[in-house]
Amino acid sequence: MKLKILPLILILALLVSKPTQAISQSKLPTGLYRLNDNGTYPLTLNGKTYHADATPLALLKDMNNFSVTKERTAKDYYTLNIELDAEAAQGMKSITFDYGQTAYIGLIISGKLVSAPRITGQASTGKVSIGSKSKPELEQISDHLKAEKAKK
Repeated sequence: MKLKILPLILILALLVSKPTQAISQSKLPTGLYRLNDNGTYPLTLNGKTYHADATPLALLKDMNNFSVTKERTAKDYYTLNIELDAEAAQGMKSITFDYGQTAYIGLIISGKLVSAPRITGQASTGKVSIGSKSKPELEQISDHLKAEKAKK
């Protein structure tokens, strides 16, 4: 999946100043993580290995209002939209400014990497959009995030 810039919704990132915890790879909490070559936790998606930082950019508690919408500018292209709380939004803005289009963000659910979009612009509104041609896949991710958040 690729991350796509939406009008007024510039996408993902930042290292929110939260304490680093020793977490086993299978126990990474649901959230958004910066992926890079030097990350602590190797995770595989579609045959490609990524490495997640130990410190999440945003945990599930920092994410709200999950929705899937059809992109107006592209045929059969959909986005999963996630709103971040103020602290996580500030972090995303900072990391997208610092790393630009060279960084990937990982959406990890229950210890599993489910999406690894590339940052395509500075996140300045506190909203994250993950794009795909697969509406059912994004709806499944959205439903899983909603259900997990409802449990907490």
